[in-house]
Formats: sequence, C-alpha cells, structure tokens
Amino acid sequence: MLVLQLIFFNFPESYPSAFLINFTIVVLSVLGGFGAILGIILTVNNKLERAPFVVEKLCIFLACIASVVFIEVLYGFENINLAVGNDYSTDITNPPQYQTNKYERLDLKQHGSILLFMDDPEKVLRAGTDSLVLAMSGRDSKLLVKRAINKLGWIIVGRSDDASTDKVVNETYRVLASQGFTTLRSDLVVRIISSSKDYSLVDIRSSMPDMRRDLGFNELMIGELSIKIREQAAS
Repeated sequence: MLVLQLIFFNFPESYPSAFLINFTIVVLSVLGGFGAILGIILTVNNKLERAPFVVEKLCIFLACIASVVFIEVLYGFENINLAVGNDYSTDITNPPQYQTNKYERLDLKQHGSILLFMDDPEKVLRAGTDSLVLAMSGRDSKLLVKRAINKLGWIIVGRSDDASTDKVVNETYRVLASQGFTTLRSDLVVRIISSSKDYSLVDIRSSMPDMRRDLGFNELMIGELSIKIREQAAS
C-alpha cells in the first residue's frame, strides 16, 4: 500500500493514466482505513478470548494504519475532491488570467480516446477560499505576496502589469506551486489590485497542467497560499 501511495505522489501527472492511478490509490487508502478499524476490533476480540498472537495479522493491521496516516499527513482526506474540475479561482466573475489557454498549458496535449471522458470543460470553478482583502497599499501587498510565495518554496515564473498607473496597482504573478517532495504541481496566477493606499484585493487562480480531475489539489494550493499571505500580513 505504501509503495502504491508513493507512486501516487510521484507519478508524472501528464501520463495518460495518471488520474486512474491516483483515484485507485485514494480508494485503496480508504479501504486501508476500514482495514485498520477491523484490525482494532479483531485485536480486542482476540484479547478477550485469549486467542494466540498472530504476527501476520499485526503486520496487515500496521500496513493499513500506515497507509491512512500517510495520506492524511501529506494530503489530507478532507482535501480530496472528485468534482469535474481542474481550474479554480477565488473570483469567478473576473478571474485572474493566464497568458496561455488551457490547451497550451497542458504537459500532454494528446490523449487516447479511452480517456476523453475525463477531460474537463474549459470552465473556472469557485474555490472554497475567498478573495483576500489586505489593509495595505498595493506596493506593500506585492512585497507581502512575494514573501509568502518564497516562504512556501514556490517559484515566480513571470509577471504581467495590467494597466497599472501611479495611483492604481493591477499586477498578476505566474507561480509554479508544488507540494513537498512529490511531483504534484500546479500553475497559479496571483492578481493584486489596489486603487488606495489603505487596502488591496488579492485573487488566486490555480490549474494543474493536465486535462483530468485534480482531486482537490488546486483548492489545496490556493488555500495554502491564502493562509501564508494572512500569516505574513499578521506578522
């Protein structure tokens, strides 16, 4: 189980069957949770009946527990989302814009017909995280957002200036986000808008460079950056 989970977190997302493998590992992890619960029940029952100790049962029980803990610590079962989507934003009315379209952002642009049913519509979905309102100028907000991105170990790969003036800030940063030692990554765009020295509005959009469902990874990345920005603003 642990070997399969390591494959899940290090499998190239652009590989045609990546989603099927990832989904299978999630299901197996849930089954591992049931196995762990069953193992506890059987252990208690054996203790009460004074049955002989069986090493094989203990090994299976520990494997089930380890698989559940691994997923929860690294990803979190509460973050798994099976919705049809791979493009989330804190603002869907006027989301931050990528400089390329969905097809151009893909790592793998050709798919077999058997996987077409997993393709996502070109639609921006509402993230569970709200837009951030910072009580500071646009200039200070830019510095704070950059600091938050650096704290996460993510990389700013580009910037676009969307009609900024001396009094108005409207900039968008392109960010390569990743999670720990895994190969899971996402392309983020972070937009900062401010027309006052007293407040700024920050919106985040995330999409994995893959055609298939993201299993909640984009919302996880948006949430992590949002939390880090709030932490930096409070410090």
